[in-house]
Amino acid sequence: MFTVLINDKKFCAEDGAPLKEILLQCGIHSPCDREECGRCVIVCPNLPISALDRRFLSANELSDGKRLACDKTVTKNLIVACPLPDNNKVAPLPSCDAAVVIENDMIDVIVCDKSAIETRTIIQPLLSYGDVAAQAEAYEKSPAAMRDALRAEIKNKLDFLLHKYGLAKAGTTAVCASEFYLKILFGVPQDTTIKDHNAFIGKDVLGLPTEKVFILPPLGAFY
Repeated sequence: MFTVLINDKKFCAEDGAPLKEILLQCGIHSPCDREECGRCVIVCPNLPISALDRRFLSANELSDGKRLACDKTVTKNLIVACPLPDNNKVAPLPSCDAAVVIENDMIDVIVCDKSAIETRTIIQPLLSYGDVAAQAEAYEKSPAAMRDALRAEIKNKLDFLLHKYGLAKAGTTAVCASEFYLKILFGVPQDTTIKDHNAFIGKDVLGLPTEKVFILPPLGAFY
């Protein structure tokens, strides 16, 4: 049996008990309860950083001790600070645009008005295939799987940011990437000749929560 202090309130938990069940006793709910939204943020530096934490939280947030509660279990005594309901709310936006910058190792997802409002950085999901050369080889064999993996990771983070500001969709989402990653995002062979990327995709929003996608000039063959 372990002791869990949540906002200075003491709770007892069995070894391996889901932390979200202990939080529920404080009236703190996991928003989605499916490890999908990234909004169940707590502060508990002595909890190990999980893959889910890295997916949703920035490096600065992780170093500040922030973690996501939904995938954690109690395996030792814990001291947890948790925002009370509604403490994390931000002023909703009437509308916003977005930007996505795809690099070899990281992807920046940005919500913006006249200037950047918030940026979240995620690890490039295609790194699981290896370096760029290995990704190119894998793409020849599994283009749909790699396209879907890239789109899903971007969509997930953009969904999170839009929801935070009370929106379901962005107006226009600008995408900046190399020719290599643009073709993966489009799901077309790497030897496809594309003279005008925006004309090529037309009204396709690439599976993203946005009214329109605008492709910025490619950064080169690889980035």
